[in-house]
Amino acid sequence: MNYKRLLLLNSIVFITAGIAFCLYAPLALALFQITKVEGINTIAYWYIVSFVRLFGAALFGSGLSIWAYSSSIKELSARSRSGLLYALIIGNSIAVITILTQQISIWQSTFGWILIIVFAAFLFGYGYILFQESKAG
Repeated sequence: MNYKRLLLLNSIVFITAGIAFCLYAPLALALFQITKVEGINTIAYWYIVSFVRLFGAALFGSGLSIWAYSSSIKELSARSRSGLLYALIIGNSIAVITILTQQISIWQSTFGWILIIVFAAFLFGYGYILFQESKAG
């Protein structure tokens, strides 16, 4: 897979997830098996929903940024491309670690494992591209 295709795939996944989390936050919470939180009231649940919507907005913005880079990746200098790669590798690494800790300690859902696989796939994809670029140049 080449750089541009991976960036496009990443942007599509982030934009789609961002829209889904913004518009359907209670449904997104249900994917993590969070439908009823014992010991908290309704207002606290809607605070959680609003945070999921905020996360969706951040995913949407990240997806748009990645998409903007994907269209001009050929014009970027090698230093700029590697900087973008390192940023994406660090971001996806932190996402995998964070999702893994949440999955093990709180969620314990199938969707949590799917998220880990998605972010790990992007992490390894960008790592592979970085390895190929450093090997070639």
